[in-house]
Order: sequence, then C-alpha cells, then structure tokens
Amino acid sequence: MPGNGELKGGRVRAQTILVIEDHADTLMATSRFLANKGYHVLTATSCAHARKVVDSFSGCVDVVLGDIGLPDGDGAKLMAEIKALHGCRAVAVTGFGQASDLARYRLMNVDECLVKPLNLDALIKALTPDGLNS
Repeated sequence: MPGNGELKGGRVRAQTILVIEDHADTLMATSRFLANKGYHVLTATSCAHARKVVDSFSGCVDVVLGDIGLPDGDGAKLMAEIKALHGCRAVAVTGFGQASDLARYRLMNVDECLVKPLNLDALIKALTPDGLNS
C-alpha cells in the first residue's frame, strides 16, 4: 500500500490525496483509480471546496492533485497556496501542455505537472516523494 508514515506495529499509513477536479466523471474515475491503488482519497470540485476540505483535514493531506482550470480560480495558485500552508506535494493536471505553461506551473511551486489525458503510471510516480524523477 502506498505510504509515507510509520504507524505502531510497523504498519504504514496510506497517503492521503486531495483530488481537485470540476468534471464529475474525471473526478470519480481518478478517485476510484487511486482508492483501488491503496490511497486514501479526499475530493473537491472547486478552489473554495478544496480550501474547506484541506482545512478540515489539516496535517493529513500528503498530496494535492488538481486540475489547473477550476470554475472559481487558478488551480496552480491554489495548489501552491495549499502546499505553502500545509507542506504537502502539489501535482497539477492540465490540458495545456505547452512548454511555457508547464514552466509557469513549476515557477508557482507545483512539484509535478501532468498533461491530460493522464498516463496512469506517470500519475502514480508523480504522487511519490521523489516524483517523476524516481
């Protein structure tokens, strides 16, 4: 099971992933895929919703996986904000895969940037502490 925290008895705590996506089918498919891989998944459909979720689970979110285009704001800015406040990894997902777009997201302190449609192997690697470099 994916993990990053040691519990009593040598068990490993599953990583908690906050998935932020405004497209319902994509949110459901991504969440199910990650849950089936052993992650604990929280979901949000907007910037405001994500802030409420991460505040409710403060200190428990290991990775924020979010769409760049959200109905109420810039997903990259939101992930950078959550990362700065809570110390989690930030993985952006976008349909805009131009080199200039990807560079802008990295300048905003996003750890990884994946281009839609998602490569599921790359997604799992991006969620690890070493990211796509592992």
